[in-house]
Amino acid sequence: MPLERERCDDIELTDENGILAGRFAPTVRKPVCKLPSGNFALGMGDVVVTNDPITGQGSNTASKAAAIYMKRIAERGDKPFDAQWMQETFDIFWDYAQWVVRWTNSLLVPPAPQVLQLMGAASQIPPLARRTHEGAARRRVGSVRASHAAGLWKLFFHADCRRWLSTPA
Repeated sequence: MPLERERCDDIELTDENGILAGRFAPTVRKPVCKLPSGNFALGMGDVVVTNDPITGQGSNTASKAAAIYMKRIAERGDKPFDAQWMQETFDIFWDYAQWVVRWTNSLLVPPAPQVLQLMGAASQIPPLARRTHEGAARRRVGSVRASHAAGLWKLFFHADCRRWLSTPA
């Protein structure tokens, strides 16, 4: 990143272990488990959806899950928090998180040709760069505002780019 180089001229590691090396397999687990007591627990965060840290989306998706879970709990009232409700709650979250997971996983392999073409074009056409960056951040998945990662995945791999680019953000 040429624009960041100057800021990094005097950087030093805080200690000899101040590096990130290696990787781990991204994992999505079943969100509901039955406890020995017979009650059920609904998982969230890295317990349920573990992303490779390449996109920095772990805390973002955990925060999104917390917001969705909190809203669903408040709406539930006096009804029981049974396994079916927990699965439905996770499914609402997954409608958002699946795109983040796909985006993150896509960065662990060589980019698809259309991604390279779009990014190359965006590097030469400032309005296209602005649209892909700002517009993706404003996308909604259901009633939840999508993150850059979720919006960009849909753009790069699933959306009709011409229609998307011509729609005001």
